[in-house]
Amino acid sequence: MNLVQTSVSNAFSWLSSALRAVFPRKGEVYTGTAQTVHLSLFVGGIVVFLLSASKNKSVEMLGAAAKDRKNMNYAINRRMVLSSLPISELVDKTKLRNVKIVEGYNSNARGELLFYRCFIPKHNEKGSFLFLINGYAAGIEQLHYAMGVELANSGYVAFTYDHHGHGRSDGLWVYIHDFDHLVDDACLMAEFAKRQFGRANMNYFLHGLSMGGAVAMMVSMQSHEELSARSLKHSNGKGEEEEEMDTNNDTEKTTEKNWLQRWDGCILSAPMIGMGPSLYSPRIVVRLLYNVLRHLFPTAPIPSDGVDRSALCSRDNRVVECFRSSPVRYVGGFRYQTAQSMWNACDFISKNLSRVSIPLLILHGDADELTPCHMSEKLYKEASSKDKELKLFKGGYHVLSGDICKDEVYQTYLEWLQQRSPRQVAQS
Repeated sequence: MNLVQTSVSNAFSWLSSALRAVFPRKGEVYTGTAQTVHLSLFVGGIVVFLLSASKNKSVEMLGAAAKDRKNMNYAINRRMVLSSLPISELVDKTKLRNVKIVEGYNSNARGELLFYRCFIPKHNEKGSFLFLINGYAAGIEQLHYAMGVELANSGYVAFTYDHHGHGRSDGLWVYIHDFDHLVDDACLMAEFAKRQFGRANMNYFLHGLSMGGAVAMMVSMQSHEELSARSLKHSNGKGEEEEEMDTNNDTEKTTEKNWLQRWDGCILSAPMIGMGPSLYSPRIVVRLLYNVLRHLFPTAPIPSDGVDRSALCSRDNRVVECFRSSPVRYVGGFRYQTAQSMWNACDFISKNLSRVSIPLLILHGDADELTPCHMSEKLYKEASSKDKELKLFKGGYHVLSGDICKDEVYQTYLEWLQQRSPRQVAQS
């Protein structure tokens, strides 16, 4: 019994000494150890509180039902709003009678539903297919709808879709966890589009606007083998035994693989190779982003400067007002992880411009403040493409297809496409 009492007494004595060292009484020396422990407890408490708040917010945002119908973080709310809107006034309604429009959803490799729209000419199809990739925080309800109608009226099949977290597609609003997800989605949607609306003997062209230009370049950089492995793994998931075929089937499969992965050219409009000064955050925010905040709050938006950048997209007031009046218009700052993902993509592309070998048409407005014009000039110089063309539009803003020079832009598109569309085939 005495041994037990002694042990308990010693334990209490040690605990008392430790507590007095960490929490000294009035008049006692405030040691460095105590300061360290107190600071650690304080910081740890803040981190636990913030993580708890972040977790609760994430649970609320990812819930099955959205109580606030105006909260566009939920895909279901964006769908309800967008499906109830009339066709954008930017679309030439008189040309709709010449176009068959097909809409639907296709699942990506992560189980998210991506909304797509395909514009098919009813007459005089030229045998060429454009795969349109949109920019950051932009849906396909306005300018891409208008572009699809224009291209279809000129005889081109045009397919476009909403990135995850954009428009009617699944995902937290404008959140990009990994830029490679966008590239994976583009590859998968391209194969889906070709199978559903294309033919092996058609000409296939990529078109990327702003961030979509970065996606288009990264898609074009992928080898046929990488694209085929990624697409086939998702589409059929077959094992090695099931892949054994006779020589004839192998030949047919190789032919199919070639046209599913083939691109005959790429049009880039103000491609995102770097971001303009108007999009950068203060230096202290950037430091915090890299070191702390993107890990604690990946989906939280960087504090916005409150500047409306719609006016930087176009000199056409009608287009700017359409952007501003959209009920699904994101006006906050980049989410922390989104910013990191986009900066990583810009860094990768700027260091690998020589890998762009596809026939290339680059268009950029020299007054663009969102993506630097000089980066398009750098792309033109460093791309290994033997067939490449750069056209700068004097005074042009970021979204050239919606700027006051849009007629010249469309004419440039059509002339370039016509010269690189050797497969003039009849509609089947």
